[in-house]
Amino acid sequence: MLLVVDVQERLIGTIADRAELVENIKALMNTAEILGIPILMREQEKLGDTIAELDKASPHFPRYRKLSFSCCENRSFSGKLRELGRETVIVCGIETHICVLQTALELLERGYCVVVPKDATSSPAP
Repeated sequence: MLLVVDVQERLIGTIADRAELVENIKALMNTAEILGIPILMREQEKLGDTIAELDKASPHFPRYRKLSFSCCENRSFSGKLRELGRETVIVCGIETHICVLQTALELLERGYCVVVPKDATSSPAP
């Protein structure tokens, strides 16, 4: 499955290579949709909605709000992961050094195979 993490309006302005990042995430989403791979989106509570460009491309994908860095803390989200029955989770989004990392580590602890595409994750520009 594909997990898109925190690609939100209040975060995207500080992100390095944001135009390329958004295009790469859109490519992953389009590919996943064509192949029938489930897509879930996570949004950090209080940081607004997913950026309009991705939001328009994904109006029917489930979105889950979170209050922690990791996406796995929410019961409904964790339940959806189990329900999907997938062993591999492709994690993309922002910020690589916090939310993507914490999510990937927690998914690994839960026994998932985790893939983090380098060109579909980013953090604030230095």
